[in-house]
Amino acid sequence: MAVIAATRPLPRLGADFTKNQAKWLKPDEVVEKSFRSLDEAQVVCIPGFKRRLIVKFADALPRLIYYRLMKAISLRTKKFWDEIEKALI
Repeated sequence: MAVIAATRPLPRLGADFTKNQAKWLKPDEVVEKSFRSLDEAQVVCIPGFKRRLIVKFADALPRLIYYRLMKAISLRTKKFWDEIEKALI
């Protein structure tokens, strides 16, 4: 079994990620929690209380609401990356 951990974020389209880094877990934390979950024979590891809470909330939503929410999030994300791409052109 291979475990891969990136030690730093890779810039996509030249975007500046420094303002959002406070929200990220450090790679060492992710690896530590992943190994702990692996020792406990957990198939899925979601590090961080807020992230686990979001997953539980999403699981409890009715499918129709869930799919609408995911569509709205994906459109917002696409718009964000499209703006970055336009700025680079």
